[in-house]
Amino acid sequence: MNQTAPTHEAIAERAYFLWEQAGQPAGRDDEFWLRAEAELAAPVSADGLPPILPPPTPTPSPIPSASLVQHLPAPLSDAVTTPHPLPSRPRRSKRT
Repeated sequence: MNQTAPTHEAIAERAYFLWEQAGQPAGRDDEFWLRAEAELAAPVSADGLPPILPPPTPTPSPIPSASLVQHLPAPLSDAVTTPHPLPSRPRRSKRT
């Protein structure tokens, strides 16, 4: 069994790989770094493979998916949002 500590570069490469696999979520860099560090520092089994860790749970994307966008109501037209001018009053004829 090899018990040397993983290098900074090895952890960074593994964390990047895990981050890409999870869909490149924002704000979870510490989670992927710690997971990569744990995977690389884990003892190697008799078959030479590290133990398999469960994948990180995906977080919902802040951008709605295409299926959600299709079900959103259409934006209001300008005719609905623009106030209509008042009807003009008929002109009165001048008295002479």
